[in-house]
Amino acid sequence: MIENHKLDRLQAKLGEHGQVISLVELPNSDKQQECLLLATMRSPEDAINLQANLGLSIFGFNAVIISAGWIDRHLPATPTDSD
Repeated sequence: MIENHKLDRLQAKLGEHGQVISLVELPNSDKQQECLLLATMRSPEDAINLQANLGLSIFGFNAVIISAGWIDRHLPATPTDSD
């Protein structure tokens, strides 16, 4: 599970490249696997911008898949992060 402050930072980062409609964590029954997030964007162009600028994988029409590992690698740690 991703902490709320990381989700807020992720939403802000994604918002630099398009309009985020929703950001949800996909259910995962295997606790050993890292979690995945689905970011639904306003338009396919916004999803393409995320793919081009951040290297995220497009999922469907106007969404991208984001792994917890990507968040850890691409969002700088803050003093409030407990990792």
